Amino acid sequence: MNRLKRMKALLIDLNGTIHIEDTSTPNAIEAVTLLKQAEVPFLFVSNTSKESRQGILNRLYRVGFDKKTIVLDQIFTSLTAAKNYVEQNDVKLFPLVSDSSLTEIPTELVHKQKDFTQKSVLVGLAPDSFTFENMNYSFRLLTNHGAELIAMNKGRYHKTSSGLSLGPGPFVEALEFASGTKATVIGKPSLSFFNQASKILGVQLANCVMVGDDARDDVCGALEAGVGFGVLVRSGKFLHGDESFLKDFDDDSYCVADNFAEFVNLYLSQIE
Repeated sequence: MNRLKRMKALLIDLNGTIHIEDTSTPNAIEAVTLLKQAEVPFLFVSNTSKESRQGILNRLYRVGFDKKTIVLDQIFTSLTAAKNYVEQNDVKLFPLVSDSSLTEIPTELVHKQKDFTQKSVLVGLAPDSFTFENMNYSFRLLTNHGAELIAMNKGRYHKTSSGLSLGPGPFVEALEFASGTKATVIGKPSLSFFNQASKILGVQLANCVMVGDDARDDVCGALEAGVGFGVLVRSGKFLHGDESFLKDFDDDSYCVADNFAEFVNLYLSQIE
């Protein structure tokens, strides 16, 4: 754990790591409070693409997290990163995203009419939008009109209170496969996402820890992007055998913990 001792800040996944929908993971509320008391810089980084930052914050408060411990500026999501990206590119887009997500996307860039005037297709987690009609229209935009395919993330699945559910990744892959177009991925595990997160924290990536329940997008993706240390928690979407995805990384660059609180206790004991 020599490398862990040198880490200065934490990047923390949300759903599956500190909570699952409206229930906190074991002792996560107390663990976040301990980090705050120890003055450890941290930022919540989530691939959520169906809920605004304010919606996430309200959920965390409902779960029981302290309003003095977590504020809006401590949440960075793939939806926020997508907003930054589409604003920078300033082109009309066709949304395959939830209505709640659209509250963060500039309204002047969103065009739902199927008139083939959009220059991009934006995909997030939006089960009600993944109809044949919408997917086929998106396919035609990509194939016949040269539109860009923008994926908020390519998450395979996520944890809900009723079990594992498909993420946006399978639908992005379907559009890629059919159109021959490669998606621009905005959220984890893209290097751009992690760079934006470290900039918000004011800490270099090499001095950050990434904690999450997704071995590939959270932990492997972070380590490949240059994050200093990765932590896989056995909660949320974690499945038996997920540790094997980390086998090619140096043993001192990651660890596996039963839950977020267990890691926080370990980390605080290392830096004291």
